[in-house]
Amino acid sequence: MFASASLAAAVVASAQTFPTRPMELVIPFAPGGLVDVMGRLVGEPLGKELGQPVVVRNMAGAGGSIAYSRVSKAPADGYTLGLVGGGLFINSVLRPGSGLDSVKSFRPIGLLGQQPFVLFVNPARFDVKTVAEAFERIRQNPEKFTYSSGGIGAASHVLTEYLKNSYDLKMLHVPYAGQGPAVNAVLMGEVEMTLQTVAGAEDLLRTGRLRPIAATGANRLKLFPDVPTFAEAGFKEMDIVGWSGLVAPAGLPEPQASRLIQALGKTMAQPELQRALEARGVDVRLMSDQEFARLMVKDKAFWERAIAVGKIKTE
Repeated sequence: MFASASLAAAVVASAQTFPTRPMELVIPFAPGGLVDVMGRLVGEPLGKELGQPVVVRNMAGAGGSIAYSRVSKAPADGYTLGLVGGGLFINSVLRPGSGLDSVKSFRPIGLLGQQPFVLFVNPARFDVKTVAEAFERIRQNPEKFTYSSGGIGAASHVLTEYLKNSYDLKMLHVPYAGQGPAVNAVLMGEVEMTLQTVAGAEDLLRTGRLRPIAATGANRLKLFPDVPTFAEAGFKEMDIVGWSGLVAPAGLPEPQASRLIQALGKTMAQPELQRALEARGVDVRLMSDQEFARLMVKDKAFWERAIAVGKIKTE
């Protein structure tokens, strides 16, 4: 009993002083993209709240599996955090064998923000203004129209194939190495459309060089309030949105978890940070760690269903 009491006292003492050294934030993509930018925007003020630097570590490769594995296998002491999104669940289906459970291997800390997926077209090549008009053109000309994605197994690929098979659309997939090249392919007229988050394409959409015609999610985008949701356009089951959130390895002691959750909550409530994220097309939404945990379970089920309906394979 004495040993147990001593151990409990040590855990409490550790939590009271946590953190005492720099922390690592693992990001599953290369520097420069939206996820990386989000991690850096949040990491600096989060470090100030915690009293220790939060050092970003980019671990790109295998669709994020390298980073996810790194976080799941790190010591559950609060010094290793991971930035995750829907790709975590896509990878668990398309790239099995990592030995991690996309939900049970992590301790949810909190949501950073959400990014609806937007179907946008090149009006010079595919002059449509509504989803209904676009789908009718595609049905009248099977396999004539093309769409770009960020690569085989990317969220843009999985979601568009889900949309295709849900609404009997026959169009060709052209994969690119990332969201930026996929968006540029639409701009250059190499393909007619893409289904992506708006990050990096804001000015192209504002100036009309690209035309947004529908967005996923339950609410309209703050940056483009005139763009209807798929549901408003009459197409259901497209309420999924992209998001990014912080997790720690499973087994993180609750005192350390509470410290991180509290610090992240204060960080995300900062108006300056919210403005910086919203300027990049991120809808900041504050939620508890329990709400974030439920979101992860819900989205895991959606992406598993989307992969099955879309008949996605990485081979």
